[in-house]
Amino acid sequence: MRSVLRTLSEHPRAVCLAALLSAVAALAGAWQGLSITTDRLELIGGEHAYLRHYKALREAFPDLEAVVVVAAAPERSRAEAALADLGARLRARPDMFEGVFHGVDPEAWVGKAVLFLELGELRRIDRQLQGSAPSLAALARRGLGAFLASTAERVDEALASANADADVDVSADDLRFLHQLCHNCAATLRGEASYVAPWSAWLTQREAFSGAIVTRDGRVVLLARPTARGGAEREAQVGVLRELVAATRRDFPEVELGVTGNPVLEVDELHTFRRDAWVASLVSFLGIAALLMAVQRRIALPLLLVASVGIAVAWTLGLATLWPGRLNLISLGFCVFLVSLGVDYGLHIALRWWESQELSEGVHNPRAEALGHTARAIFAGAVTTALAFLATLFSDVQGIREFGGLAALGTMLCLVVSLGVLPALLRAAPHPPPRGWTPPLARWLDGRLLRMPRAVALGCAALAVLGAALGARGLRYEANLLALQSSEQASARLAREVLADDAVAGMFAACVVRDRARLEQVEAELAALPEVARCESISSVLPREQPEKLALLSTIGRRLELPTAAPQADGPLQAAAGARRLRDALEPALDAALGHVDPADLDALGALLDGLDALIQALEDPAQAAAFGRYQEALRRDLRAALLRLARECRATPIVVADLPQEVRERFVAADGKLLLRIYPLGDPWDPDQLETFLRAVQGVVADVSGVPVQLHESDLLLRKGTRRTLELSCAFVVFFLLLHFRSARHVLTVLAILAVGLAWAVGTLSLIQASVGPPHLIALPLVIGIAVDFAIHLVERHRESNHAGEDRALWATSTGRALYLSSLTTCFGFAVLGVCAHHPGLSSVAWCCCAGVAACYVSASVFAPALLRWIDGPPPRYGAKA
Repeated sequence: MRSVLRTLSEHPRAVCLAALLSAVAALAGAWQGLSITTDRLELIGGEHAYLRHYKALREAFPDLEAVVVVAAAPERSRAEAALADLGARLRARPDMFEGVFHGVDPEAWVGKAVLFLELGELRRIDRQLQGSAPSLAALARRGLGAFLASTAERVDEALASANADADVDVSADDLRFLHQLCHNCAATLRGEASYVAPWSAWLTQREAFSGAIVTRDGRVVLLARPTARGGAEREAQVGVLRELVAATRRDFPEVELGVTGNPVLEVDELHTFRRDAWVASLVSFLGIAALLMAVQRRIALPLLLVASVGIAVAWTLGLATLWPGRLNLISLGFCVFLVSLGVDYGLHIALRWWESQELSEGVHNPRAEALGHTARAIFAGAVTTALAFLATLFSDVQGIREFGGLAALGTMLCLVVSLGVLPALLRAAPHPPPRGWTPPLARWLDGRLLRMPRAVALGCAALAVLGAALGARGLRYEANLLALQSSEQASARLAREVLADDAVAGMFAACVVRDRARLEQVEAELAALPEVARCESISSVLPREQPEKLALLSTIGRRLELPTAAPQADGPLQAAAGARRLRDALEPALDAALGHVDPADLDALGALLDGLDALIQALEDPAQAAAFGRYQEALRRDLRAALLRLARECRATPIVVADLPQEVRERFVAADGKLLLRIYPLGDPWDPDQLETFLRAVQGVVADVSGVPVQLHESDLLLRKGTRRTLELSCAFVVFFLLLHFRSARHVLTVLAILAVGLAWAVGTLSLIQASVGPPHLIALPLVIGIAVDFAIHLVERHRESNHAGEDRALWATSTGRALYLSSLTTCFGFAVLGVCAHHPGLSSVAWCCCAGVAACYVSASVFAPALLRWIDGPPPRYGAKA
């Protein structure tokens, strides 16, 4: 290796030129051929059955991947109007969107709307028509006076009857209807209001199925499916969507419109990751250079180190276009890691170069000698770090494999640049080493570690046990991936609200059945489970109990025949007499009801009496005769129209799936006729234990279940299992290589002890600051392990070298100690920059956790390692002989 390094250092300009040209070519290739994917299904990989099932489900029911627009306004009608306007704009862009849905056109239910009423409501209508038939006939034959007088007779009969089920019973709905009628008639006669037809509200008090998706707080939802599944087309679609939403917002300024949904979240997350990664990488480059300049009080070395790292990053990005050909949400931030790692290797080379010149005066070619002594440790550290990442290739998660492969490749390229290009850069830009550069603090720490190694080692071990105990009790695992998304993104905030709302929640398990009979059977069994809040299917859209309703409608239809209206109708005086007759009949009813009926019904009765008094007063005014005639004629005409419309709907035929509007049918029925059943959990779906209980209960009824909860549960299990396997293989690979490298089990155990103490301290620190970890943190764990092992290898190698030379020097005052200090400082700085610059909480949290892990492992390597090595090996033989 020394001969290779010497050869490279003898041709510095050629090496520098070749490295620069190849880096430029690699960056150009990466700019053209390297893509970024945000599809979480691609992140996990397509070889897993539950993901293949979900992909098939998403293809069959595309609205699972729809964008969601939420509208809120003081008046719901304005929110619905805004969504109708936006829906028209989206439908005008069929190249971008398809299947826009925000409700069902009322015209779709003409002649069948009555089937959406509850069976109890139809029975009420039947009773009301049966009891009111004489009054309605009187209105048709003579007019309002006869109607009110006939109603008075019903009241008298109700008071005289002891049978609670008597057909002549007057309900509270009747009282409220009569009050509205009297009030509107009096106000119309006085010119204070216009005529309002009362019959629709009296006969039916519910609208037909509108299909509108409304949240608990009254916001209305629109769903729209993008035509593309991802990539640049998906970004363009989200951009067009936001432009159309902005146009609707200008026309409806009082309506608040928000956009979310998985396509929007993916695009926003991509923009956040891309911006954070580039900003953090650039700031890391410049910041590390400035930091090294400040610490070393030099300009050339930091610039050369950063330049060499830039070459390694460029090579890595260029080779990434060959495999895997893309960056995912995990591997997007690996540039920060490479910057820190490359600076680490370069610092060891440069500082050992200087130390060799300072301490080895007169040695032939001291620079080559320095490289030869240091290259072994750098090579071992790089290989162990790369092996830790290569273990991820055995993971079941595709995103982890891609990240691990790129990280291992980048690690080895940083090694190549540090050993091959950096010496050429140092030789091409010579500068004198500093003199007397050992800080007093380092010499003092060296003395403490040499005098009391046992106490220091045992103290560090005790703190490690405490840290592990704190981590076991206080470290919280967060499986909610939405909690790791940016709180600054309106789409992420809205998604948390939407997923928490029962009306539009996406957190449902889904199963697909082939026929209605099986659907009803499965739905009934699942609805009976205590873990299930509700089920939703095409049966939820179709009217229930249709045979009973159709039979009742047939009976209602026979009650709707009215006599032909007489040419002569009641005048105002006859109407006033009928009102007095009804008032006189209701006053005893008011006395009898005191203390026996609901206060609301009592209020309705009192309001009706007041309304009758006002109506009598208005009718006794002779000037209102013409106005009363017009009002009465409109009342009789609208009654006949309402009864004719109801009679037409009473001839309705059963509503079947084919009768549903296409946008409703597509939500629950696939193109091949398969039916979707949505199962909503009763507990918190983000709680791993509750989610597992819910899925176990559902799978006990139907085994083939998919949906977002299944993805979360299975992906979380996959990540945990994959991380455990990766760690086991990483440890096995690292231990195997360390045995080959050191040929000493004692030194291998020393390295592992240093790693264990550092990780225990890191876990304890995270638990003290109440940090939470999730799937992204598990993925970053091999990174911390690789850096920690690299620290330990350098110290063990330098300790062996000092013992071999008979030097009784601790490690803080050597170039290795200074290089570890600077490399840990720059690595923590790089992760801290990512933590500060990242607007994505998940990426920021991982960066800060890595920063804490690297800092803890550095302290372990610089304090625990020298003390442990000195305690185990004792002073060097030559030093002991001299003593």
